[in-house]
Amino acid sequence: MRKLIPHLFTVLVTLLLVGVGQVFARPQPNATPTALPTAFTYQGQLMDAGQPADGSYDLTFRLYDALSGGTQIGNAVAISGVAVSQGIFTVQLDFGSAAFTDARYLEIQVGTTTLSPRQPITPVPTALYAASVPWSGVTGVPADLADGDNDTTYSAGVGMALNGTTFRAQGSPYAQVIVVAQSGGDFTSIQAALDSITDASASKPYLVYVAPGVYAERVTMKAYVTIEGAGQEATIIRGTGGGSSNASSATVVGASNATLRNLSVQNDGSGNSFAFGIYNNSSSPAISHVTVTVSGGTANYGIVNNSSSPAISHVTVTASGGTYNYGIANYNSSFPPISHVTVTASGGTYNYGIYNISSSSPTIRDSAITGSTNSIYNNGGTPKVVYSMLNGPYTSGTTCIGIYDATFAPVGCP
Repeated sequence: MRKLIPHLFTVLVTLLLVGVGQVFARPQPNATPTALPTAFTYQGQLMDAGQPADGSYDLTFRLYDALSGGTQIGNAVAISGVAVSQGIFTVQLDFGSAAFTDARYLEIQVGTTTLSPRQPITPVPTALYAASVPWSGVTGVPADLADGDNDTTYSAGVGMALNGTTFRAQGSPYAQVIVVAQSGGDFTSIQAALDSITDASASKPYLVYVAPGVYAERVTMKAYVTIEGAGQEATIIRGTGGGSSNASSATVVGASNATLRNLSVQNDGSGNSFAFGIYNNSSSPAISHVTVTVSGGTANYGIVNNSSSPAISHVTVTASGGTYNYGIANYNSSFPPISHVTVTASGGTYNYGIYNISSSSPTIRDSAITGSTNSIYNNGGTPKVVYSMLNGPYTSGTTCIGIYDATFAPVGCP
């Protein structure tokens, strides 16, 4: 079965520029209006039997007003012979100028196979900084506003900001999208943005976009809410450790049916017994493209899973500087799928890359695990490791396929 993983972050650049570009009202008589196109670029990743596809594929795209069921918006866009290289493809889609008046969901068909679920169309952060548009570039101007005088008074409504006679969107004009930023957003605190959401559900998911900056706070995730940063080097959530081995010592506390992506999580445990980067207790969020750095405490944990099985992919975890350092620690029947992850535990007396106890058995693929005490430690766990590097001793109970050490020499599991 083929699986399509869309990269929605680039989908709405053109659309959001159109929406924001029509709210500025300062006349600029020398400018020439230019019609904006309605097409936008869509990039996706096509997986065939778990591997990136290569070749030519027939793709069909449909736009709906609901995650399931609902009404199709506009016509289907069928594109034959789309070139796919290493799983990546790029197409131009055009559903018309009136397609994006409300929440929309994209359905994708590969050949005769329709993929599920549909993908929510979300705005991109670049469009939040759209420049002003000249008065001559605004269409449908009422006659009483187009008289060329300067005696009109203005007031900003909800979601708008007014500087002199120029309006700008405050935060995001899209429903179910909240912007956190040092200035100009809906909130300056990630947690305040999450606390404002009271009706998130499977049919009404939210996106909290976090603009570049360092946010010193503890963040507790919320179900059906995606927290997305501007990049691992741009958006940083920074916390401190504590004296207890629980969420009070964590920077981010996980929730099921939630996503954390495209940012960094840091915890400085200096002077504290415990420091946790991400703490999951009976919760299984999706964590992707995140850098987790924890140091300074007596016991430092990059990611803790207690009776939790979060999907962890394209994540870099570093735990260092304490007596005990754990990259990813799995307790009490935790079974997280782990892929394309780099884990390093170093600098302490005891350093564990991935630590599994009490019947915890992760599946690890295409990863690099380093721990000077144990790259993988098992006590009642039976993890599976496939095509990965293990740099450091590992204990019995591990099932291995295609494993090698730091010198790229093949190794077998005990």
